[in-house]
This record gives sequence, C-alpha cells and structure tokens, in this order.
Amino acid sequence: MRHQVSKFATAASLLTAASASWAHPGLFDGSVVANLVHLLTEPDHLLILAGAGLAAGIIWHIKHRA
Repeated sequence: MRHQVSKFATAASLLTAASASWAHPGLFDGSVVANLVHLLTEPDHLLILAGAGLAAGIIWHIKHRA
C-alpha cells in the first residue's frame, strides 16, 4: 500500500511540475548557462532554492538523529 501511495505522489508532483516549469516561457531561450544565471539571480528562485535546502537539511537531521 505504501508503494502505491508513493507512486501516486510521484506522478502527481511530476504532472504539476510540468506546467509550473513554463511559468515564463521565451524569456531565456538561450544556453544552459543563461538559464542557470536566471535561476541564480531572480529573488523568487533563490527563495525556492533556500527553502528546498532548508527542508532537505531538516529531513537529513531528523533521519540521522538516532
């Protein structure tokens, strides 16, 4: 049962991420470097990266506490 729930959660997150990735198409249709620069210079993207890092750190700490 747990495996089925994780499959559903993975599928749901992939479906929602696909549309969210096209939030502003056409702005940076350049190279990979241009896209990375865009991700590292926009404040909203930096907040998401910081939040993801914080969440990963908290989860790591909880798993390795024992």
